[in-house]
Amino acid sequence: MILDKNVPILMFLSLHLYFEALFVNFTLSDIGMNKTIENIQSAEIQIDLAKSSGLFVDKNFIFTKGVKDNINSLVRINQPYNTDTGRIMHIMEGDAIYTINLVEYHIQKGDLIVIPPESIVEVNSHTDSYILQAVTLPDSANIENDCLHFSLSAKDDELIGSYFDFIWQVISSLGYHPHIIAPLVDSLYHNIMFMFNQHVASEANKTVSRKDMLMKRFFMLVKQHSIYERSIDFYAKELFVSSCYLSIIVKQESGHSVMFWVNRSLIYKAKVALHYSNKNITEIADELNFSTTSFFCKFFKNATGFTPSQYKHSLS
Repeated sequence: MILDKNVPILMFLSLHLYFEALFVNFTLSDIGMNKTIENIQSAEIQIDLAKSSGLFVDKNFIFTKGVKDNINSLVRINQPYNTDTGRIMHIMEGDAIYTINLVEYHIQKGDLIVIPPESIVEVNSHTDSYILQAVTLPDSANIENDCLHFSLSAKDDELIGSYFDFIWQVISSLGYHPHIIAPLVDSLYHNIMFMFNQHVASEANKTVSRKDMLMKRFFMLVKQHSIYERSIDFYAKELFVSSCYLSIIVKQESGHSVMFWVNRSLIYKAKVALHYSNKNITEIADELNFSTTSFFCKFFKNATGFTPSQYKHSLS
């Protein structure tokens, strides 16, 4: 496969930085100044870098190298979380069902998925054999707004695995140095985009229906505006269709109403805030644009069967 023209340059720079840091690391060791990896808490996880674990967590960086138990260490089933950075996920074994920004994805061995920043992700289920490797994307990556999901060829699957192997070797040898790791991950992302564009080209003869495009844009709008915009008219206007037409299409294509999806987006955002923020329920209600705390509590209980306090307590 011919690589994106940016990939060889990025790989060369990454290797240059790798050997430069390797030299510095040995030099410091020689004069009694050994570097250590600090334990840094991130999203209620505090994990040491262990070569046998295949998992590294830093304040702004997560890397997991294909270890079966890591998925259960990082997330809970049916517990949504927010991705403040982009993510690359490479599925090595098994399969799983994820909901990402309200859209359900069935992912399986050989699949690759790129999740944009500020996404709400929920792991709905996964098989016992499910194994993935994943990495957060640096800010320098020009990440698409849409979630990308496609199946890799056997050759591309092997190449992506080689990238993860090399990044893990660098982290294991030197620790986490952003100026070294970021170019490597950036190179991985550019190669993935090249693969994705080839995939799109091969699928060019398969037309995407107007309804599919409408649903895709609808979900994106709900993700962006559900806190302040809760009327069908708003979404219809943004999509240049009538409210009646939008209601019919959303019901036909998803099995649910427009307001179901708006409310579901709010519930996801409420769950994330209750789990990961230190804000009290009144502050969360205000942040989500509810007129009163009691209205928010009633809304949350009707949707989940729990009050916000009960839900928060169940997580501890």
